[in-house]
Amino acid sequence: MLLEKEIFQEVGGYCTDYTGWGCEDHDLLDKLASRREIVRAWRAAPAMACLHFEHSHDYVGPDLYASRTLLARRRAMGAEAMIRIDTQSAVNGSDV
Repeated sequence: MLLEKEIFQEVGGYCTDYTGWGCEDHDLLDKLASRREIVRAWRAAPAMACLHFEHSHDYVGPDLYASRTLLARRRAMGAEAMIRIDTQSAVNGSDV
Protein backbone atom coordinates (compact mmCIF):
# COMPACT_ATOMS: atom_id res chain seq x y z
CA MET A 1 0.00 0.00 0.00
CA LEU A 2 1.28 3.43 -0.85
CA LEU A 3 -0.03 6.38 1.13
CA GLU A 4 1.10 9.54 2.83
CA LYS A 5 2.09 9.40 6.47
CA GLU A 6 -0.55 12.04 7.28
CA ILE A 7 -3.47 9.91 6.04
CA PHE A 8 -2.08 6.90 7.92
CA GLN A 9 -2.05 8.99 11.09
CA GLU A 10 -5.44 10.57 10.30
CA VAL A 11 -7.12 7.14 10.36
CA GLY A 12 -5.24 6.01 13.46
CA GLY A 13 -2.75 3.74 11.72
CA TYR A 14 -2.95 0.04 12.37
CA CYS A 15 -5.30 -1.11 15.11
CA THR A 16 -3.07 -2.52 17.85
CA ASP A 17 -5.76 -4.88 19.18
CA TYR A 18 -4.94 -7.57 16.63
CA THR A 19 -2.58 -10.30 17.73
CA GLY A 20 -0.90 -12.96 15.70
CA TRP A 21 -1.65 -13.38 12.02
CA GLY A 22 -4.33 -11.71 9.96
CA CYS A 23 -6.92 -8.99 9.43
CA GLU A 24 -5.07 -5.82 10.45
CA ASP A 25 -4.53 -4.91 6.80
CA HIS A 26 -8.24 -5.32 6.00
CA ASP A 27 -9.04 -3.13 9.00
CA LEU A 28 -6.67 -0.40 7.77
CA LEU A 29 -8.10 -0.55 4.23
CA ASP A 30 -11.65 -0.13 5.57
CA LYS A 31 -10.59 2.98 7.46
CA LEU A 32 -8.68 4.41 4.49
CA ALA A 33 -11.61 3.78 2.13
CA SER A 34 -13.82 5.89 4.38
CA ARG A 35 -11.53 8.90 3.84
CA ARG A 36 -9.99 8.45 0.39
CA GLU A 37 -10.58 6.63 -2.85
CA ILE A 38 -8.68 3.34 -2.85
CA VAL A 39 -6.99 2.70 -6.18
CA ARG A 40 -6.10 -0.90 -6.80
CA ALA A 41 -3.25 -0.55 -9.27
CA TRP A 42 -3.64 -3.98 -10.82
CA ARG A 43 -7.21 -3.05 -11.80
CA ALA A 44 -6.63 0.57 -12.82
CA ALA A 45 -3.54 -0.13 -14.90
CA PRO A 46 -3.27 -3.85 -15.65
CA ALA A 47 -0.10 -3.36 -17.69
CA MET A 48 1.71 -1.81 -14.72
CA ALA A 49 4.48 -3.94 -13.29
CA CYS A 50 3.98 -4.46 -9.57
CA LEU A 51 5.85 -6.45 -6.99
CA HIS A 52 3.98 -8.44 -4.40
CA PHE A 53 5.59 -10.78 -1.94
CA GLU A 54 3.06 -13.58 -1.70
CA HIS A 55 2.54 -15.28 1.60
CA SER A 56 0.66 -18.38 2.54
CA HIS A 57 -3.00 -18.02 3.44
CA ASP A 58 -3.29 -21.47 4.94
CA TYR A 59 -2.72 -20.41 8.56
CA VAL A 60 -5.56 -21.31 10.88
CA GLY A 61 -5.65 -21.19 14.61
CA PRO A 62 -6.83 -19.24 17.61
CA ASP A 63 -5.10 -15.99 16.62
CA LEU A 64 -6.71 -15.93 13.19
CA TYR A 65 -10.16 -16.75 14.59
CA ALA A 66 -9.79 -14.00 17.19
CA SER A 67 -8.63 -11.54 14.52
CA ARG A 68 -11.59 -12.36 12.27
CA THR A 69 -13.98 -11.87 15.19
CA LEU A 70 -12.36 -8.54 16.06
CA LEU A 71 -12.53 -7.38 12.43
CA ALA A 72 -16.22 -8.28 12.20
CA ARG A 73 -16.95 -6.41 15.44
CA ARG A 74 -15.03 -3.34 14.28
CA ARG A 75 -16.65 -3.36 10.83
CA ALA A 76 -20.08 -3.47 12.49
CA MET A 77 -19.16 -0.24 14.34
CA GLY A 78 -18.32 1.49 11.08
CA ALA A 79 -15.13 3.10 9.84
CA GLU A 80 -15.60 6.40 11.67
CA ALA A 81 -15.89 4.64 15.03
CA MET A 82 -12.85 2.51 14.18
CA ILE A 83 -10.88 5.65 13.37
CA ARG A 84 -12.04 7.43 16.53
CA ILE A 85 -10.91 4.51 18.71
CA ASP A 86 -7.55 4.15 16.97
CA THR A 87 -6.71 7.84 16.92
CA GLN A 88 -7.56 8.04 20.62
CA SER A 89 -5.24 5.07 21.24
CA ALA A 90 -2.48 6.95 19.41
CA VAL A 91 -3.03 10.05 21.57
CA ASN A 92 -2.90 7.90 24.72
CA GLY A 93 0.54 6.52 23.95
CA SER A 94 0.26 3.74 21.40
CA ASP A 95 3.13 3.26 18.93
CA VAL A 96 1.06 4.19 15.87
